[in-house]
Amino acid sequence: MFHTTSTTWRSLGLRFLSALASLLMMTALISVAVAGSLGRVTINSNPPGASILVGAQVVGTTPATLELPADQTVRVKLSKSGFKSRSVSITPREGKATRVTVKLKPG
Repeated sequence: MFHTTSTTWRSLGLRFLSALASLLMMTALISVAVAGSLGRVTINSNPPGASILVGAQVVGTTPATLELPADQTVRVKLSKSGFKSRSVSITPREGKATRVTVKLKPG
């Protein structure tokens, strides 16, 4: 009959956590490698408090600073209740801060 002690279970748990941490670290490194360089973009709106969408995903609320793929044009949509949504194209540059302010019109 197989008999384990709590020490053995703890040892297995620590090995599992160590393996999981290694896997997460490799995933993060791969993500950075795939994403390439990033550019910092600060997005403001008038009025503030607009939702920021990149693609179909909400990524924040204005004002916000985002890290977006550098040297690639990204379409960003701003929306706020009581105002018309606006889309802008942004091309972040690596190592250079970009600031964008979007005025939303009532509607």
